[in-house]
Amino acid sequence: MGVVVLLVVMALGAASVSAAPASKTKRAAYDSPKLDPIPPALRAPTARAATDDDIPGVAIPASPFSDSVSSTTDLDDVFSIALTAGQTLTVALVGPTGSQFNMYLYAPGTVSVKNPDTPYVAVAVGTTYPCSFSYTATQSGTYYLDVYAKTGAGSYSVAYSVTSGPPTAVSLSLHATSSLIVPFAGSVDLEGAIRDASSGALVPNLEVTLAFSQEDKQGGEWTRLDTATSSTGEYSLGASNIQRLTYFALIFEPDGEIFWSNLVKVMAHAKLTPPAVPSRVRAGVPFTSWGTLKPLHTAKQNKQGHTKITFERKVNGRYRFVKTITASRYRNTSSKTQFGVDLFFPPFVTDGGWRIQAVHQDGDHVKSFSSWRTFIVR
Repeated sequence: MGVVVLLVVMALGAASVSAAPASKTKRAAYDSPKLDPIPPALRAPTARAATDDDIPGVAIPASPFSDSVSSTTDLDDVFSIALTAGQTLTVALVGPTGSQFNMYLYAPGTVSVKNPDTPYVAVAVGTTYPCSFSYTATQSGTYYLDVYAKTGAGSYSVAYSVTSGPPTAVSLSLHATSSLIVPFAGSVDLEGAIRDASSGALVPNLEVTLAFSQEDKQGGEWTRLDTATSSTGEYSLGASNIQRLTYFALIFEPDGEIFWSNLVKVMAHAKLTPPAVPSRVRAGVPFTSWGTLKPLHTAKQNKQGHTKITFERKVNGRYRFVKTITASRYRNTSSKTQFGVDLFFPPFVTDGGWRIQAVHQDGDHVKSFSSWRTFIVR
């Protein structure tokens, strides 16, 4: 009889293992059959492992956390999270390269995430990572965060935060979507974003300021250019009439604090006209030729000799370089600098066709050229 009882207990133990529910995140209730002297009828019922495949899901782990989904075998990971009205949930997701993992947030009372027609209150589409959203609860209750594998498979990571107002710390970014070298008085297109410093999720509906300066450090002489508010936390901005080296930054200033983005450096060309020369120049007669430079430069800048004039002479039908000289005279008007050069063409040896061009480069401007001016020496 003892042998018979032992065989019965082993059979029941094996049946218990095969019937235990499996979960993506938890193992079955029993890892292997074991001898149990207590008859099965007297055992406490085995608790089913929680499933994250659909609502009610599992309680959301502490941030950040990782798990995995698959578009063929494990479409959804559902996490429950309690929010009170007015709280803001910001979430950021990073999935594997080549995948598209989306995040959906469902309101309290939602029954299932499996029906594609079920409405959601927030979404982040994983065409690029990180993808994120920020949602302010309109009602108190249990919300459901669904990580859905539209394409691909693999591990993902989620970072989130819950706040009762604007984030206590944010990070700002700024970059140019057009050239960082502009013509004189040109413009630049910029894009920026403001994110929760903890989760990395975009934070909407915060007012940020685009500022500029000729200094490459935060907190110096900065001019506020424009303010903007975005429902997504991403901003498209622009600046025009850039006449010299300018740094741009995005600033967020809540309650006396200040948060800075990175600095974006934009260089400009100067605007030059070539020195004025008659179409015919008498050899052996000295004269002074004047050109113009914008923007207005200070006397100190002018003394540094950043404006030069290049001379080329026509030989056998082609212009060939002769020399470059530095402008030696300067005078300022209200809006521009005039530069001058003293010229003298010796008789006989300099007859023929010539052309000159002004060139300027300094710390505030990239190398800039005027047009060519042609003349004949006789």
